[in-house]
Amino acid sequence: MRKTLAAAAFLAASLSLQLHAQPQARPQEGGESEFDRLSPRPEGVSYAKLEDSLSSRRCPSASFSYSVTYPRGLDGGGPIDGKEEEQAREFMAGAKTGMETEIASEDFCEYATETWSHVTSAAFRSAPHVFSVLYTVNSYSGGAHGNETFATRNALPDGTEITLRRLFPWPEISIPLLWEKVYRAFCSLDHENLPNFYGSLPCSSRPQGAPGPFAPDNPLSAAGAVTLNSMGMTFHIAAYDAYSFADGPYTLDIPRAELLRIGADPLFWP
Repeated sequence: MRKTLAAAAFLAASLSLQLHAQPQARPQEGGESEFDRLSPRPEGVSYAKLEDSLSSRRCPSASFSYSVTYPRGLDGGGPIDGKEEEQAREFMAGAKTGMETEIASEDFCEYATETWSHVTSAAFRSAPHVFSVLYTVNSYSGGAHGNETFATRNALPDGTEITLRRLFPWPEISIPLLWEKVYRAFCSLDHENLPNFYGSLPCSSRPQGAPGPFAPDNPLSAAGAVTLNSMGMTFHIAAYDAYSFADGPYTLDIPRAELLRIGADPLFWP
């Protein structure tokens, strides 16, 4: 027991994180953004695009468009590709439903001139058999600025979502270390609370164990918009999920060497 605690203390002291804000990628006319053109392209991966638009007699001067860019070729047309296309069509259906709901509201046409929802994607591999996809959802329906959110999927070749327990074979040691460092990194930004995604927990008190999203059997994506890549693990926190739109989105990078030190399965970073 003492050896286990000593090892945990050593690993906690050795884990280092990098936290930084990134400029937001704004879709340009036609739904394509700089992010689309700069998306990483692992070998064999291409990006397909679904797009559509709506018109409304109630709002004849307004335009409504939506699109989704999603990766293809992650596993040569296997289960992963099928799930990504399915996810893309779910995004499209959700965007259409949301716009139809807004169009039906009584006062919407008074201020609506341009409404859009565009989803871009970026695919990553941390190993030949590990796939991560980051979806960035940009939307606008009037007001001073739009909204941006992130979603991710992390999977093995058979389409199985990667859980924290799969990533960390000894979750009772590794997950508390991971969470404490995530907690400390965000609380170092001079805000009183953690990002909204983690329940706005106060920074004034030390965390007593990891919160629900970090439960071992949850998909990795439940702990946030997390991607696994050749450099390690990245948490993508959208502006409104962090603190304010003006602050912009954050990325929290944990190097692969540090993940391996806290007990990550080396099969994910060979």
